[in-house]
Amino acid sequence: MLYAKIVETELILTEPGVDAVAITRADFRAARGELEVRGQTTPQEVTGFVTTTVTLDVQCDGLDLVAVPVTPNADAPGGIFTYRSPRNRFPASSTRVCVTSPLGGADERALSIR
Repeated sequence: MLYAKIVETELILTEPGVDAVAITRADFRAARGELEVRGQTTPQEVTGFVTTTVTLDVQCDGLDLVAVPVTPNADAPGGIFTYRSPRNRFPASSTRVCVTSPLGGADERALSIR
């Protein structure tokens, strides 16, 4: 059985017992080597628990991992996260980003190169 939740304008598909993660923005400023990623999480379906961190993976290869805190979302159940890297933290060849939750949710998005 497949479940779905709508978060802002994003449709997030979830499985029972798993939270959902959605990347809502992923920008890479190549001239400065800066990455900015924003997103949302939903509560885990069974427990209602909202994760306190997500793991950001640049290039989705398991090499550049960053723990990003999740703060409660005042407008909806779940949480929001924002990450902005220091200058030149990631290579100019970066093209995509993945985010995973310890509760099982995951999302992947191509980077908008600016």
